[in-house]
Amino acid sequence: MTNNERSPLLAAARSSKRIEDARSSSISSFVVISFLLATIIFTRELHGLVIQRNNGDGSYMMHLMASSPQRSHQNDDDAADHPTIIGWPHTNQNIRPGTTFLSVTGEPINAHGGGFLYHLGTYYWYGEIKIGPTYLPSSNAGWGGTRVDLTGISCYSSLDLLNWEYRGNVLPAVTDDADHDLYINQVAERPKVIYNANTGKFVMWLHIDSMDYSKARCGVAVSDSPDGPFEYTKSFRPQGHLARDLTVFVDHDKEGLNDKAYLFTSSEDNAVMHMSQLSDDYLSTIGNYSRIFVGRYMETPTVFKHEGMYYFIGSGCTAWKPN
Repeated sequence: MTNNERSPLLAAARSSKRIEDARSSSISSFVVISFLLATIIFTRELHGLVIQRNNGDGSYMMHLMASSPQRSHQNDDDAADHPTIIGWPHTNQNIRPGTTFLSVTGEPINAHGGGFLYHLGTYYWYGEIKIGPTYLPSSNAGWGGTRVDLTGISCYSSLDLLNWEYRGNVLPAVTDDADHDLYINQVAERPKVIYNANTGKFVMWLHIDSMDYSKARCGVAVSDSPDGPFEYTKSFRPQGHLARDLTVFVDHDKEGLNDKAYLFTSSEDNAVMHMSQLSDDYLSTIGNYSRIFVGRYMETPTVFKHEGMYYFIGSGCTAWKPN
């Protein structure tokens, strides 16, 4: 049996238009996610979400199971400005648009370019710690690539996606080795953590780069616990190609015995997305990969699967500017 035969996702990418067809669905998926967030922020308590496919026309219907808006404020003016989401077990009862998202201790959540893991009933949020002055290196002046010195990767945990507890700097920057990937003037972005059921390890993948973004590599770290500490193991270019923005995706087998994991990277100077199959321990690629979205120039890849269909969401390449 070939690698392609053992890898349904790679086979689908090469032999059919399944992933390319998801381009139009990506917009719909983004709208679904945006509407869900807007519902949580602006209207009511959300109890559940069901996405149902209409086999007649291939469209998707979203059903929200939510209670009517309820508020608990000292006065009507405050209630009108800040709708309350009730029913959460901890301290934070509100999401207030336009204000800083705080942890349960009242500190601003510092987890930029984040990735999320759900494990044994708990959500984990990993992100870049941004502390200190923002500056523009001369090498990046042409495209506005401002920098903040590397501090490390933070981890927060939550039972409800609303109340987040800081668990620490789980992958700190290196301060005494200027040649290290995690030295303070280097780049470590977009951490993504997946759990390997066979090894019992938590594996973090992240974009590793130099200040001018010419290094373009993937970094790997591993831990026995979702809240670290993570041990940094290596960086490399999958199949020898440039790799910048990334994500990882686990394609779960129905029985949970033959899960396959994949790495998605913005490659070939961001013009092409590369999808690479990971080794069984999720610590490296195995050389089995596919070039998808050729010439599309996309970053921030996000992948999920619903009812047998794979979905991809990405943004345009406009540096720090919105698109």
